Amino acid sequence: MCRGTRVAGQDMTGLSPRRLTIALGVMVVGGILCLAVLTVADVVSVAVAGGLALGGSALAVLMVILIGVRRVDAKVQRSLRENRRHREQPVVTAQAGPNGLDEVREKVEEVLGALGEDRIEVLSRWSEARSQIDERLASLAADMERRADALDARMSEFGGRVEALTALDGRLRELERDVSRTLKSVTSAADATYARLEAYADLRGWLQPRAPMPALRGWAISPDVLHLAAEIIWRKRPKVIVECGSGSSSVWLGYVVERLGGGRVIALEHDERYLQVSRDLVRAHGMEDVVEIRHAPLEAWRDGDEEYSWYAMSAIEDLHDIGVLLVDGPPGPTGPQARYPALPVLLSRCSEDVTVVLDDADRQDERALSDRWLAAYPELERTAPKGGGSAHVFTRRTR
Repeated sequence: MCRGTRVAGQDMTGLSPRRLTIALGVMVVGGILCLAVLTVADVVSVAVAGGLALGGSALAVLMVILIGVRRVDAKVQRSLRENRRHREQPVVTAQAGPNGLDEVREKVEEVLGALGEDRIEVLSRWSEARSQIDERLASLAADMERRADALDARMSEFGGRVEALTALDGRLRELERDVSRTLKSVTSAADATYARLEAYADLRGWLQPRAPMPALRGWAISPDVLHLAAEIIWRKRPKVIVECGSGSSSVWLGYVVERLGGGRVIALEHDERYLQVSRDLVRAHGMEDVVEIRHAPLEAWRDGDEEYSWYAMSAIEDLHDIGVLLVDGPPGPTGPQARYPALPVLLSRCSEDVTVVLDDADRQDERALSDRWLAAYPELERTAPKGGGSAHVFTRRTR
């Protein structure tokens, strides 16, 4: 019995709780260091590493407590067995006298000493471990705070860059729209310029004027509209052509009529200065028997409550059977929709198959009066030929 107890005590003593505790402490510290290295290397996040370290430390402390409890329990069991043994042999203990009591006292002191030593050792190691855990957690919290501050700073910087990129994207889109509009405008202008150059080259090659011609720009009719009017005259071969306004276009139309071998061009001019210039131009090209520039001062003409400045009626009293009417006057500054009276005054003097060409139909005033003509004269239909530039062409509907 005694031998068995002694062997058990030796086995328990051989477990060396102190050494096991030290070994567990070393393992915990090593694990924490490994987690710290992994955290610094960004393999494991700070939160995960902190949780693992705290869990490992708690597990180690629990194991130390369990070992201590096991050690204490073994010593208590051994003391109980010794006590029972002494109770079972009272005579021996009595005969032992003071020496037997001393032996019991020594055993009790040994048990209490063992219990106290283990308890103090466990509490000491728990205190050290808890202190280390608190320090590590404080360090991890500080590191996490620094990283959070750094992340906030980077996010703020990133947000600023995103706002800058958004603003830049808006400016780029606006610039893209401006460039697109500019390209469309340039393309449209280039197409119009090409059409005018092509029309002018075709007119010169076809009509071959006998004297220098003034430029077709500024106040003059554009080459593409003049080419359109020349095509209509060539196709319809009218006997009377009336032009509201005069200038180089009057001579060009005279060349067309001359090539056809018949017809007459009558141009109405209200400005005496341009009247003389146009007559000189007609005379220089020998067109007196084909082209007539009539002086037609502007007079008040009323249409209900509206009043316009229009060519004097005396200048058009003898005009009948007009086959082509080219409306390029009076000029816009003489009043709003200044050319509107052309149809109310002259349409009744036109032939059934008359063709009316309205120049400058790309301007707001001319577009408005063009719409008014369609509303007032439903027998007319309007077209805007691609080759006619800014002109609107009106013809009677076929029945």
